[in-house]
Amino acid sequence: MKALFDTCLVIDYLKGVVEAQQELARYEDKYLSVISWMQIVSSAAPEHKQTTEAYLKQYQIIDINRDVRELAVNIKVAENMKLPDAITLAAAQQHNLIMVTRNGQHFPVDHPGIRIAYEF
Repeated sequence: MKALFDTCLVIDYLKGVVEAQQELARYEDKYLSVISWMQIVSSAAPEHKQTTEAYLKQYQIIDINRDVRELAVNIKVAENMKLPDAITLAAAQQHNLIMVTRNGQHFPVDHPGIRIAYEF
């Protein structure tokens, strides 16, 4: 199965959250938006930056091309969503991927392309 993962879920995994570990184990093909990659790497402590970047090599990174940009703007306006979240969702939609998150506050929980894996 293929999925694009939201920033918070991958950070949870790196912190050892069991629910995140179980969720990520369900998928063979893992994707991140370039925004999520930047958020994850920039949030790593300096002593963990190399390890974090090494871990993230297993993900395919989706860059922000014209189609993703335009879709992200439309999603942001239609869903009243923060721009990084809209870019992440647009990247998933543009590549026909389910988007997996734990953040039901930032994403519409009834959206067919979004999976809320768990919540805190």
